[in-house]
Amino acid sequence: KRFLLFSIICFVQMLTCFSHAVTGRLYTSNDLSSSLIRCIIQDKYGFIWVGTNYGLNRFDGYKFSTYLCNPADTTTIQDNDIVKLYPYSKEFLFVATNRGLYKYSYLTNSFQHIVLEKHGEKIRISSLIEDRMHNLLIGTAGYGAYRLDMTTGKVTAFQENQQIQRSEERRVGKEC
Repeated sequence: KRFLLFSIICFVQMLTCFSHAVTGRLYTSNDLSSSLIRCIIQDKYGFIWVGTNYGLNRFDGYKFSTYLCNPADTTTIQDNDIVKLYPYSKEFLFVATNRGLYKYSYLTNSFQHIVLEKHGEKIRISSLIEDRMHNLLIGTAGYGAYRLDMTTGKVTAFQENQQIQRSEERRVGKEC
């Protein structure tokens, strides 16, 4: 009798532990495009975006959606190595990769490449911040800084003697 009671208690305890382990998990390594995570942010819609070395993943609270490079489709990111993410307003998410910058539109569920190339080279983005005029300031690895005018869509490079005024800088969103 004691052995049977002990066995039942152990079995119930195991089931309780197992149910907590299953429901307390956000994801498994099979849910993401890669287990090497480079950055994580949450946007204004509540989506959790996970940038990895092999693609971009969006968690909506129930499941992951994966965004990967498709060279035949210009509305996808053209590099799977995600370096930085920056949520800009409720309209866009900026995605920086080792080969450039992309603007994700929530309305169209598509990406637009923001051209920063110099002499045909793809530029690696190292940082993204928003200035007080709501333009995007873009730091690169070895190619200087750029400003994306969000009104006109024009990208301009800062000249060597041009300074970014501290009063112009302001972190509005969160960068990963």
